[in-house]
Amino acid sequence: FKKMKKVEFILLLVVVVTTIVVQVLGEEIEFGSFVSNNNSGSNREEVMSKESGTFHYFPFKARGHFPYLVALYAELDVKLNHPSWPGSLKQQATFGQMPFYESKSGLKVAQSGAISRYFAKVGNLQGQTDQDFVVSEMLVEESNDLYALLTKAHRSSNKAEEYNNLYNDILPKHFANLEKLATGNTFTSKVTVGEIALFSQLDLFVDIEPKCLDNFSQLSNFYKNLRKDPHFQDYLAICQSQRRYFTRPQ
Repeated sequence: FKKMKKVEFILLLVVVVTTIVVQVLGEEIEFGSFVSNNNSGSNREEVMSKESGTFHYFPFKARGHFPYLVALYAELDVKLNHPSWPGSLKQQATFGQMPFYESKSGLKVAQSGAISRYFAKVGNLQGQTDQDFVVSEMLVEESNDLYALLTKAHRSSNKAEEYNNLYNDILPKHFANLEKLATGNTFTSKVTVGEIALFSQLDLFVDIEPKCLDNFSQLSNFYKNLRKDPHFQDYLAICQSQRRYFTRPQ
């Protein structure tokens, strides 16, 4: 009898343990299915939430160059439109100027910086880490400074002198500081809006003076690498046939 009791106890214990294991495994499978389904939903929502709309700007590279490059790299469904200006669009644009973006959902965004940051937010190009985010933001601001220097030379009453000063004295100092910030031929662990901002500005400088980066190997390689990026090829090819807004007097 005692022996039977012991056997029954062992059998009961096996049944209990087996039941617990089955329940635990069942919960893990159910939870795993939930996570998988939830992630699939997130991915679908991410694809479905891709921005779609029209980006209005003049047919040349200037203020609109940067935001449209961001849209291209982020693979957003953004159509580039060169409207008749001023036309009716001037009345619709928030500040009566271009670039101007209209989404299919009805969102309207003015100012190149605001449009660029919006595209970067939607396209997840603001940086994967705090370090990437900080460096990206610094590159955006440095690019704004560089653009301001270029427009100053462009609008000067003595353009030849201002351009000479810009390329011979001012830009080399900025390029040297940028190389200090670089890690090899890049700046962050993954391309951010900051790198696209810098690339867009360097692209304007190289258009004017193709050899301006020759003494800065890291910056030159960074520019060349992004210049070859498949996202940009069709757009940059079109730009080659357009008139240049910024030109340096000979």
